[in-house]
Amino acid sequence: MQSALDHPTVQILLGEITGFEDHYLDLVDIYGDDLGCDIVLMELADVVADLLSSRRDDAMLEQCLEALEQVARLPEEGDDLVAAFFLAELPPSATDRIHPLLGERTAALLDELGGRRYMRGDEPPRPRHLRAQPLSLAGSASSTASMHRLRNWATSPSVRVWSSAQNRNR
Repeated sequence: MQSALDHPTVQILLGEITGFEDHYLDLVDIYGDDLGCDIVLMELADVVADLLSSRRDDAMLEQCLEALEQVARLPEEGDDLVAAFFLAELPPSATDRIHPLLGERTAALLDELGGRRYMRGDEPPRPRHLRAQPLSLAGSASSTASMHRLRNWATSPSVRVWSSAQNRNR
C-alpha cells in the first residue's frame, strides 16, 4: 500500500504550504497507515475554512489555494480529488468567500459542483466526467477511518450514558 507521503497531492501540500506539516503529522498520529491523500485534503479544507473565518494569515491562505490549484492540475486524478475531498468538504459559508480567491481550474471545479449554491448535507453534484460511475470509498482509508471514528463514538461512555437515559424515558 502506498504511503500518503508518497502521493503527489501530499507532496505538493507539504512542499508549498508553510505550517501544514504540523497538521499532517497530527493526521499521521491519528490515522497511521490508514492515512490517505483524501483525509489530508479534508484537513486542508478545515484549515482553509478556519483561515477564512478568522481572517488571519493571508499568506498561508494564499499558499493553500496555490497548492490546491497545483493538485487540481495533476494529470491523473487531481481535479477529482479536489472536488470530492476539498471543495465538497468546505462549509457553505466558506464557498462564497473562497470562490474569488481560487485559481482558474479550482474555481471551474467549484462552479461545476454547483458552486456557491451547494449546501452541506446534500449530495454534491458530480463532475460531468464522473457522473456515469458511482463513487465508491469502500476499502479506502477515509471509509475505514470513518468507520473507526463512528465505532469509537458509539461505544464511548458519554453515548452509553445518553442511550441509557433515553431508554429509561421510554
